[in-house]
Amino acid sequence: MAYSQSKKLTAQEKKLLTLRTQLYGKEQPEAPSVKIEKPSDFKFNAPGKDSTLIPSNTHSEATFLRNDLQKIGILAVVIFSIQVLLYLSINRGLINF
Repeated sequence: MAYSQSKKLTAQEKKLLTLRTQLYGKEQPEAPSVKIEKPSDFKFNAPGKDSTLIPSNTHSEATFLRNDLQKIGILAVVIFSIQVLLYLSINRGLINF
């Protein structure tokens, strides 16, 4: 049994290959792989004289992480303040069981 060594695929090429097999099945002949040099997000300018692609990194992972941590912090402060209010109201007799 001969072992043929092939080049290692990048993660993006593996994803494309998986999607291609899911879409066309295994019997479909393989299409030539498309190699992308630097994957990044792009946004289009308004149509006109200058219609070039401009990289857009406004939504990076750090931004999403920061927003999630802010939401978690706000929720924690609200829950902690509710617990303190309940404790004080039970001890002062405002809430009876």
